[in-house]
Amino acid sequence: MSAVLLEIDGPKAVLTLNRPQDGNRMGDDIFHALEAAVHDLTGRSGLRALLLRAEGPNFCVGGAIDEFVRGEEALDQRLRRELPRVHRVIETLAGLSFPVVSALGGAVSGGGIGFALLADIVLAADDTFFRAGYPGIGLSPDLGGSYQIVRRAGATFASEFLISNRRVEAQEALRAGLVNAVHPAAGLDAAARALLDDLARGPTLSHAAVKRLVAAQAQTPLAAHLDLEMELMVDCAASDDSRRAIEAFLAKRSAIFSGS
Repeated sequence: MSAVLLEIDGPKAVLTLNRPQDGNRMGDDIFHALEAAVHDLTGRSGLRALLLRAEGPNFCVGGAIDEFVRGEEALDQRLRRELPRVHRVIETLAGLSFPVVSALGGAVSGGGIGFALLADIVLAADDTFFRAGYPGIGLSPDLGGSYQIVRRAGATFASEFLISNRRVEAQEALRAGLVNAVHPAAGLDAAARALLDDLARGPTLSHAAVKRLVAAQAQTPLAAHLDLEMELMVDCAASDDSRRAIEAFLAKRSAIFSGS
C-alpha cells in the first residue's frame, strides 16, 4: 500500500497521505512517496487544481520521531541530509501555478502544519486541531510551518502558538486565519472536492496571476525561509535538551529541559 496516493482526473489532481494507521506521521515512507508523487505531478500538463487530503481521522500527527533517531547517525546530521529533499517538495507544491486546496481533519501537528498550510485555500473539519509539537522535543519548526503561520495569522499569533505548544481548535484557527472555512467532519471531503471542481473550471491564468501577486508581497521568499528553518532545526537537534526530550517522548514520560 503506497504511503501517498496521487489521483489524476483531467485537470484535477488529488494527493492523499495514506498512512491512517499511524496518523499519517511524516516518516521515510511518506517523504519518499511524496517526492515521487510530486515528480509525477509536475511532469504532467493540463492540471488546473490540486487537493491535499489524508486518509483516516488525522491529517498528520507530525514527524516519525522514532525513525529520526534510529541508527548511528546523529539527529542533527540526519536532518541536514534529509530536510533539503523534503523542503524541495514543499517549495514545489507551494509554487504550483494553479490553486492548491487542503482538507484537514483531526490532528495537524509538527511537519503536518507546513504541509497543510502551503495550500492557497485551507478547509478544516470541525474536529480539526493544531498543535506545534516542536517544543515538546526541543526542536524548532520545519516544512515551512513557521512561514505559513506568520503568513496566515501574523507574527503575534505565530509566536504564542509555536512557543506555548497549546492546542488550537478549528474555530479558533478560523478566527485566527489559519484556515479559510470549517465544515462538519462528515461533509469535509465533499466540500473540498466540490471546491476542486470549481477551481479546475476557473480562469487558470487569473489564478496563476493572483498566486504570483500574493507571493510577491512576502518579504522573505519561502526557499530562504526553508533554509533558515533547516539550520535552526539542525542546531536544536544537536542540543542536549532535544536529545533528552526525544528519549522522554519515546519512553512516554515528561521531558525536563536544562536550556543546553
